[in-house]
Amino acid sequence: MQERGISNNKAKEKAAKEEAEKKKREQEDEERRERERRDRESFHGTITKELSTKLNVVVGAIEKKGDESEVARLKAEIERLKCAQSVAGPSSYVTKPLTEGELFEKFRREQAELKMESDQRFTILEEEIAKVNQMRDEVVADAEAWKNEALRPGNKRGNLVIGTPVTAQTRPRMASTPATATAKRGVDDNLKGVVERHIHEVDLLKEMRVREVNERREVQQELERVKDK
Repeated sequence: MQERGISNNKAKEKAAKEEAEKKKREQEDEERRERERRDRESFHGTITKELSTKLNVVVGAIEKKGDESEVARLKAEIERLKCAQSVAGPSSYVTKPLTEGELFEKFRREQAELKMESDQRFTILEEEIAKVNQMRDEVVADAEAWKNEALRPGNKRGNLVIGTPVTAQTRPRMASTPATATAKRGVDDNLKGVVERHIHEVDLLKEMRVREVNERREVQQELERVKDK
């Protein structure tokens, strides 16, 4: 009986010890989770502030260049980053936030989508440049044909009358009359004006493309620097 009592006491002591150790482990786990929660909140606050500051620099630079579409995209990206890093509340049971690797992977995917959209815009722009070049060539060819037809002896086009006197048609060669020279200068001036306008339009399209490429490169470089911080 005495041995049985001793055995029971040992069992109770063991159970009490195990219960105490269990409670201690639970308390330690709770404290660890609380520390991790505070660390996550601190990290998210820090990274959000840094990203906002650095990306706002990029936004400010682009705003000065007047590219409102890229500015809007970057501002939306900042808001998405803030939402992705937010936590549910002060409770220890919080929504699992994205890790730093997951956050930047998401960021890279969204930047790839923006790059794809930008490349599509470039493709459309290049097609427009090709169309303008083709239109310019067609206009030049038409104007040249019109000029040759208008300057042909004995021909009338619209209000332009260019010809040679009947008495002089038998001559093998004839110097240009003042009227012919004036008409030719007018045709050349019109042709020159058409060509110059189309060249100016092509140059503007090319300038827009170069500006957009440079601005996109600057944004990507700044985002890479932010990512490497």
